[in-house]
Amino acid sequence: MNNITSTHYDPNCFLCKAANSNINDLPTYDQPIIESKNFIVVSALGQFIEGYVLIAPRLHFMNMMVIPQNLLKEFFELKAFVSKLLSEEYRKPIFFEHGILSNGDREGCCIDHAHMHGIPANLTILNDISCLFEFERLEFLNYDIDLFYKKLKFSKPYFYIQLANLKQYIFYNNKIPNQLGRKVIAEALGCHNYWDWSQYPFFERAESTFYRLRNKIYFQEAR
Repeated sequence: MNNITSTHYDPNCFLCKAANSNINDLPTYDQPIIESKNFIVVSALGQFIEGYVLIAPRLHFMNMMVIPQNLLKEFFELKAFVSKLLSEEYRKPIFFEHGILSNGDREGCCIDHAHMHGIPANLTILNDISCLFEFERLEFLNYDIDLFYKKLKFSKPYFYIQLANLKQYIFYNNKIPNQLGRKVIAEALGCHNYWDWSQYPFFERAESTFYRLRNKIYFQEAR
């Protein structure tokens, strides 16, 4: 395990385990597909569409807003790599995050370890979300880190989304519906009944995503 403090490691958190355990102790779908110094990419459970991944920091931060600023460049580079990988192997992805503001407060989110969802679904779903929230369109570029921080300093739980056209938005509200992003995207894809990952984990698809993306990376590196 990496040398990290108990504040930033939760032994009951599957993302902490995925980032800091021997892979032989993990099921295939929890093993990292991609690893960088401070982040991992894993296959998501509840894959109503194959290719669904999570990008997460190795340390147990609540949301992307509180990740140290010196790690953001690495995160953006990894996110861009994942976007390219999913675009080549599946289709252009949507990225989203449910941003909680305190430990144990899981507004819209199932775990309190920061994670960015990446779903290969080239959709326009803003109308389905904007009717529920106050919202503000983000006009920053990935490397405009100061503006990124300034925009995300909200006092409410937030929902961040980057569409396949790379436009980025934030929605914020005191009450964000549980699994909002999954539900809206699943419904847009015609998978109305499968948005709840706890009811429909789709383990086989999660494993298929793991092997397909790992093989893609392996063959790219072997060239």
